[in-house]
Amino acid sequence: MPASEQILAVMAVFGLLGGALWAARRSGALHLLSGRNERGQAAFRVTHRIPLTAHHCLHVVEAGGTTLLVGTHPAGMVFAHPSSTFESDLKRACERDSGGAA
Repeated sequence: MPASEQILAVMAVFGLLGGALWAARRSGALHLLSGRNERGQAAFRVTHRIPLTAHHCLHVVEAGGTTLLVGTHPAGMVFAHPSSTFESDLKRACERDSGGAA
């Protein structure tokens, strides 16, 4: 296969990828990847971050009206199982730490 045909084939593939990306953006199919909801607001918000070690942290995250505790480590992340008592205890602790501003 001559070099000109290879270059043309690569350009055709990039053109198809660009067209697919343009179509997905235009249809709104990529809004899920933006981290924002339909009104343009952030879909989630990290309210507190507690470093435990150089590679381990606890994060308090608000997402969709729910408060979650997320632990991060070099191999990934762990979500705490939400329960009504845990959520209310967490909200009280956050309000106490921030002086009632939360």
